[in-house]
Amino acid sequence: MEIQHISHKHKLVFTSDDGGEGHGSVSCYGCRRPIVGGRYRCCTESCNFFLDKTCAELPGQILVVFHRLHYLTLRSDERINRLHIKCSFCQEFIEHPFYYDCHSNCRFIIHIKCTLLLKSHEHNFIVLMRPEDFTCDACGIACDPYFMGSLRLLCTVCQIVIHEQCKSLQRMISILQHHHALTHTYIIQENGYFQRAECTICRKQVNTRYGSYYCRDCCFVVHVNCAFRNRIEKSVVQEAEGFSAILDKEEERDHDELNDDKLLRLREIEHFSHRHKLTLFNDIEQEDKYCEGCITPIFSSTPYYRCVDCDFILHKICTQLPKQIKHPTHKHILTLVANANIFCPGIFYCSTCHNLCQGFAYVCKTCPWGTFQFCARCASVPHKLKHPGHEHELSLVLHTKEHCVACDDGSKPSFLFQCDECSFALDYRCATLPQKVFFYDKPLPQIVWPKDYDQPSILTYKSIDKGYDEYYCDICETERDPHHWFYYCENYDCCGHPKCTLGKYPYIKRGSQFQLWSLLFFLRSLEGYSFCDDCSRFCSINQLPLTVESDFHTHTLTLAYKPSCDRDSNRNFCDLCKKFHAEHLLYYCGKCKFQVHPQCVFHREVIYSQAKNLIFYERSMGYLRCLVCGEDCKGLSLKCQMSECNFSIHFDCRRGLRDIIPKDLQRLPQALG
Repeated sequence: MEIQHISHKHKLVFTSDDGGEGHGSVSCYGCRRPIVGGRYRCCTESCNFFLDKTCAELPGQILVVFHRLHYLTLRSDERINRLHIKCSFCQEFIEHPFYYDCHSNCRFIIHIKCTLLLKSHEHNFIVLMRPEDFTCDACGIACDPYFMGSLRLLCTVCQIVIHEQCKSLQRMISILQHHHALTHTYIIQENGYFQRAECTICRKQVNTRYGSYYCRDCCFVVHVNCAFRNRIEKSVVQEAEGFSAILDKEEERDHDELNDDKLLRLREIEHFSHRHKLTLFNDIEQEDKYCEGCITPIFSSTPYYRCVDCDFILHKICTQLPKQIKHPTHKHILTLVANANIFCPGIFYCSTCHNLCQGFAYVCKTCPWGTFQFCARCASVPHKLKHPGHEHELSLVLHTKEHCVACDDGSKPSFLFQCDECSFALDYRCATLPQKVFFYDKPLPQIVWPKDYDQPSILTYKSIDKGYDEYYCDICETERDPHHWFYYCENYDCCGHPKCTLGKYPYIKRGSQFQLWSLLFFLRSLEGYSFCDDCSRFCSINQLPLTVESDFHTHTLTLAYKPSCDRDSNRNFCDLCKKFHAEHLLYYCGKCKFQVHPQCVFHREVIYSQAKNLIFYERSMGYLRCLVCGEDCKGLSLKCQMSECNFSIHFDCRRGLRDIIPKDLQRLPQALG
């Protein structure tokens, strides 16, 4: 290997042995030390010029933290020792011909050995007490000198000043957005691209003259705080990639089997989510069947397992979900369960897409139950996503201030899939939207559909410019943003918001059972309703009397409405059980300001033992009135399984005592406090 060095007019060639000169018999021109091992020598035999590997491979330009405004250039001058010039760092005379100096008028000059010391030394920090403005050399964040939340530390060797918490920054770190490990540096030495670098995560410029994490090979740089918030163990990345690869491999194998007609053979499996054996099928008999694992439709071309005894159905891919995963969105191991909510069977809140869901979930058993729950749809999305709604690859970002371009909803904290090349970002809710939607037995309101209608609405990413000043949703008949995603049926030229097309709860299975407990809602007048015997008894419990006489209080208690439920107020705690009032209804004594939960007035055996099994149903136009709010039961509702029974409430009204205030309550007296 030949190089042209600034210190010599001839080319130098590298040799790994002593070349016959003898071990340590020649000295390096740059540092004047004997050379041991490999060295660079002049190609001309008559020229006795040697450099050791370290001196020959010194960079032509460098930056140092205490002279960050200008680059220092490597110089070679044999006369330097006669000029009696001192090193600006150690204040010793420069005796060797190699040194770095500033090309500007700074008169800054430094030993080669001092530059090597700055790279390899172990920082010796002391507390800096002077109240001066400073920018942390480790993270690049300016600090208020009078802010006492963090100490400032000064390295007595290289003169860097950092926050106390930055002292423990990792040298190497792995993040989801890049496939290589990133290196922390106090100043990026490479010239060119890094001078005006943009953080891939937050899309703001990175000042490369201060601390950052970067990949030298890929010209990839991010802020220290952005990298720290998105850091992840390498094993987690590999497991997440492996999980996605397993699902992709299974899909490819299923496709091959379909081509070979091997899926026609019936196979049986046992699955932890069901007590019966499941049999493999390929052709679905009815198009309105839903998978019990992911609560998405079973299409005719998709292999699935079904229980022949009770019509329990699972996608084949859902039966192959691993029992445990380590996902980037959570620090603990997540376990696959069939029922994620022990208090409300079958219903859970997904921590990533923020939907109320049924079906399989990955839960953390290390954290308190319900702290982190992950639906099967979100779990199957790889952290490197190629979505048909965008031309570039998207990377999972754990913490970012960007908003989803599909819905622009920034109201809830969300993990985002962000593009490395542009400002496109997508949240889990929009990333898992189905590409097409069939309506089967629940046609959209306000639209006259033919009886044999079977055309799907397709997820569309950009509105077609038809010269309109305004764009509307044909379902809710309100204006929609043309830049947001929507569902479109080309045959009938109908558009709809995703939330209108799918409904408020798209991942709750219609027809499944729900257990409704007593005294969680306030029932209106029951006149005009026809109930079965079970619902009549259940309603009698939930019709709270306006006044009650009790053995634990001398005065009559009156059902009252409390407009404020603030934990900071002492008057928002039950005087009987001493627990917080989460409800807007309570029994109240106007004479002595005594107040109790409605649940505490009655016997606990009656309150907590009464439950009613209902089923989910949804109709575009209601035909029953909700027993809680009195409105038509449109949208997702709960009803009795007996066809002749009129018991029906909105799913959102199931906890009416806490979440909604019926109009009848406005006539109740208000509790003070």
